[in-house]
Amino acid sequence: MAKGAGALLMVDEAHATGVVGGTGRGSEELFGLPGRIDVLMGTFSKAAGAAGGYVVGPRDLVDYLRFFARSAVFTASLPASVFAAVAEAFRLMDEDPAPRERLHENARRFTDALEALGVAPLASGTPIVAVRVGPQSTLLRAGRALYDAGVRCGSVSYPAVPADGCLLRFTVNARHTNEELDRTAETLARVAARHGFLGASGPADDRDPVDGAPS
Repeated sequence: MAKGAGALLMVDEAHATGVVGGTGRGSEELFGLPGRIDVLMGTFSKAAGAAGGYVVGPRDLVDYLRFFARSAVFTASLPASVFAAVAEAFRLMDEDPAPRERLHENARRFTDALEALGVAPLASGTPIVAVRVGPQSTLLRAGRALYDAGVRCGSVSYPAVPADGCLLRFTVNARHTNEELDRTAETLARVAARHGFLGASGPADDRDPVDGAPS
């Protein structure tokens, strides 16, 4: 569509880098688009566990962003220690696929457990699992109930989402145990039933988060 309209295609890889695609190389790999995305941007603060970010694209555009993007003006380069941490993180991602594979196994297990208990996560196919709860008042009560039960998760409220579509957002990682994932799903199901959002989000995606194939 972008090519047909003579437009550039820009993709934010914040949640994709190191996570999706057969070898963790993000959306380009997942959708078979090597070299066809004009501008790629992402972060080193998620899968790489460091700080900072990147923009990959035509040299003129990258230079323009360096000098004129408001978020970049008056900033300094990342410390050498951060660059070293990022380089090591990507080396580990390349050499050992086991943590990434375990991550996707955990994401599937958590999503399947939620569905079996009547909780319908939003379509994702990634380790970021969101559940719609309704208005902010419900979000606050549900979040507090989860916290009191020993479950910590993120929340997304208006204006990032519609006022009646606030979300609880769970981030699955490779080190979660099966017991932790199952207990979290069971706790969320109890809270959802108590606060009236059991089955409220819609069906989960049937796309496999590793390679995009139906699971």
